[in-house]
Amino acid sequence: MEALALIIGAVAIVVFIVRAIWKSRQPSNPAGAPESSVVFKIGQDHVVRRARRNSDDRPGNSVLEKHSRWIEDRWTRALAAKESGAEAVEFPAWYFDDATDRQMDRLARMGIGLKRGNLFKGQASDLIGLEEAASDEQFAMLKFFGMPTRDTNETLAKAAITRLMADEQNRTRWEKRMASKEQRDCITFFGADVPKGITHIAAQALIDELSEANPGREGEWSNLADILDAFSDCDFREMVEITKPSRDVIQEAMDELLAEGRTLRALDAEAVAERIIGKHPNLHRVYDD
Repeated sequence: MEALALIIGAVAIVVFIVRAIWKSRQPSNPAGAPESSVVFKIGQDHVVRRARRNSDDRPGNSVLEKHSRWIEDRWTRALAAKESGAEAVEFPAWYFDDATDRQMDRLARMGIGLKRGNLFKGQASDLIGLEEAASDEQFAMLKFFGMPTRDTNETLAKAAITRLMADEQNRTRWEKRMASKEQRDCITFFGADVPKGITHIAAQALIDELSEANPGREGEWSNLADILDAFSDCDFREMVEITKPSRDVIQEAMDELLAEGRTLRALDAEAVAERIIGKHPNLHRVYDD
């Protein structure tokens, strides 16, 4: 019994020491901050508190904290523009309106609050957009101008595009860009010829005209576009365990399913992936965890 008590005592001491070492290595919160939140300053006017969402949510892990320096620089420019009274493309007049109750409610749901300072509507929009994905159009614009898109979000993309569009030459380039591959595919889908040298704007006008003349096929094209987009999505390919197939292989699988009685409106990407793997086992891929 004495030996057992000594063993238990020794184990307890080891556990105590290990826990003490572990705690000493954890990031500490600023003085006065609740253990469930992370507090940091943005410039001289704002102190932001972000609630931690789980035990792995450590300081520096959130999108907001990663981009806090970018936000600080942006808000510094905004305040300078407001004080100068000069018109700034980057900060329109509405930017300096008071944040709405709806915006503050959204920030609260995101776990973000202010310990000091008040927010403008534009500042609240900046914070909310940091955790929103950039739109497809924003990605397209950034790629067109050779801008980085990795780790971007709605706020970063919107700010970059605003600066790009402030240049008249960039606006002209964007307006006169050539039709995208998707637009060309869409025109062909409706049975029309793609005019040589057609611009993006002209192609969209033609697509709108074709859609209006063929209302029953618009939904079919939308579903087809979703299927093609799915195979460009690495997360989807990982889910269905397939290597990215060529457009011809995708079309071949869809044609077979349609010939068997499926309708294009009801066809889904998972069924197409299953057919592709059945016909082309070499495209089956089990992704590592």
